[in-house]
Amino acid sequence: MGYNGFTTGSSVVNLPLVMGQNNSFYTGIQIQNAGTLATTVTMDYTTNTGGSFDPANEVFSLQPGASKTVIQNGTPPSNGSVNNWNTSSQKYIGGARITNDQNQPLVAIVNQQSPGLSGA
Repeated sequence: MGYNGFTTGSSVVNLPLVMGQNNSFYTGIQIQNAGTLATTVTMDYTTNTGGSFDPANEVFSLQPGASKTVIQNGTPPSNGSVNNWNTSSQKYIGGARITNDQNQPLVAIVNQQSPGLSGA
């Protein structure tokens, strides 16, 4: 999914709810560099409140205008993530903080999904 209605971005984006294998729900995240400089983006996951593992941080480069989709389901790298949350034993409920090293404006879209539920 996408969205083109952003009027500005922020150098720090907080995602209050990120999930993996939470009763079939998982989170899809798309991050775009809305700035004019290339930057290295870090997505730092918060402590897991719903399971026993903490996911690895996501670190990647984004050119101006470029975006990256991180789907927290499936096997890396095809899921866009360094994490593999495709097993029921890896439940994650937490959040994330997105920053970048060039202080560029970032925008993000967060989708909560459950492929097993009709209409979700």
